[in-house]
Amino acid sequence: MISKLLKISLLLLLIQQSAFSQVYRVIGKVLDGETGETIPSATVYLDKTMVGTSTSLEGEFSLDFSQSNISQTGVEMVISCIGYEPIIYALDLSNLNKKFVFKLKPKQELLDEVVVDGKRDKLWYINLQTFKEQFLGKSEFGSQCEILNTENLIITYYEKEAILKVKARETLKIRNELLGYEVDYLLESFEYQVSTGILNYAGYTFFKEMKGGESKQRRWKKNRLRAYNGSSLHFLRSLYDKNLVKEGFNLRKLTRVPNPNRPSKEEIAKARATLRANLRFSTGEVNKEEKEVMRRSRLPEFIEYLDTNTVAYADYLFEVKAGIELKFRQFLQIVYLGEKEELNYVTFSSSTFAKPRKPTFQTSVISLTSDSTILNPDGTTADTFALFYEGYWAWEKLGEMLPLGYQTESE
Repeated sequence: MISKLLKISLLLLLIQQSAFSQVYRVIGKVLDGETGETIPSATVYLDKTMVGTSTSLEGEFSLDFSQSNISQTGVEMVISCIGYEPIIYALDLSNLNKKFVFKLKPKQELLDEVVVDGKRDKLWYINLQTFKEQFLGKSEFGSQCEILNTENLIITYYEKEAILKVKARETLKIRNELLGYEVDYLLESFEYQVSTGILNYAGYTFFKEMKGGESKQRRWKKNRLRAYNGSSLHFLRSLYDKNLVKEGFNLRKLTRVPNPNRPSKEEIAKARATLRANLRFSTGEVNKEEKEVMRRSRLPEFIEYLDTNTVAYADYLFEVKAGIELKFRQFLQIVYLGEKEELNYVTFSSSTFAKPRKPTFQTSVISLTSDSTILNPDGTTADTFALFYEGYWAWEKLGEMLPLGYQTESE
């Protein structure tokens, strides 16, 4: 005889499984916005997932997906086709009982893009390499990724500002050989400030699993787990479940204060301008005061103080009506104890003239770009750009990216 308590437990489990496996269906048609004609072979997919399809000869599509494939706070559907401007549509999961009609606007080629396209000299390929390193990454996985249609890239380097900007005429086709994914990336923007190292880029991602034999499947499975372990996705899922220590994460509060021994930006700019003027007019004069300013300009901009005490979840996680809120001041330092840094990162983060240090545990720093954000159980945040990453997670790029819905065997 099954006890009453066991019956209740089984019922709750079935309810949870039913909610988690709820299936959604989106039906629609894609048309030319000017002629009204149907568009076959247009791509329709959910951002950051493996959920996608192509339109039929009649321009029609049907997209099925479950709750496990999507973010809990937002579902963005991308409709794109070569020669047309893409449409990004925010799906309302409570209102799918209709047939969607999307009208794509033909893309107009910009004159400056045509001009830039012809400048593929040695400098263009140097800038292309910089773009690949900052977009795909220089890690083991990122360095093995390949962009299959670089001819669609529009690369511009603004020498005065030392800024590299990249656009793409069409969706980028990327092959991630080590993780076993073919990735479609709709690049919205890319800006890399070379002098400061600040990188900002945004886009929409569609993953497709590559085909391969059993040996390749085993290797991809192993590599995907390696990419996941210690990642920001792993951290945010562990944070939501409040099991950071069990998953190998060490979290501490980090405070930064301005370095009182470092000159202000205004003082540095003034000293630099004076030194340049002296060189231009060949006066040979070097003011000791300005020389000292430039020497102290090499000091760290901030002094960091790390609190070695354990941070209670109640100090930065709060239950609110919208869900689990992440809210904290200053910075949080996260150390992953389950894996050490790649040698490439050690080289990247070491001083040019210093003796290379030994790899240590992967260390990252996060800060909020707004007052707070809502955490989702799938490892995403309500606002895609809510967190600013520094350290190891900032170094890892698209080469480590996994689709929403990725699950380890333990999960």
